[in-house]
Amino acid sequence: MLIPRTVHDRVGAIDGAFPHAYADDDYGLRARAAGLAVLQAPGAAGECTPNPQCAPIRGWAAWRDAQTTKGLPLRAQIRFFRRHGGVLWPVTLFAQQILMLAPLPHALRDEYRHSGE
Repeated sequence: MLIPRTVHDRVGAIDGAFPHAYADDDYGLRARAAGLAVLQAPGAAGECTPNPQCAPIRGWAAWRDAQTTKGLPLRAQIRFFRRHGGVLWPVTLFAQQILMLAPLPHALRDEYRHSGE
């Protein structure tokens, strides 16, 4: 993320309370709320090998895995949704947590398992 000094002067610094996943999104939304244009370069600037598909995608194990810095920690989600989610942010947060904990239907679970092979 490249931030011109003029934008930094209007919006402020990146919120250091956010881990990996939320800081850029939060900053872009704050810049737009300040009436500034947000530009995204086309394509990718780099490439790396994909992460292995070994983490569970639903259930308590998935929820625990999401609490890491590169995951979607609950504390960061609360901060992000309170700031950008409008008056219904608690509903959005609650729905997301329920979906993460809910087991997948068997057909989707089987499809997910086979997609990593």
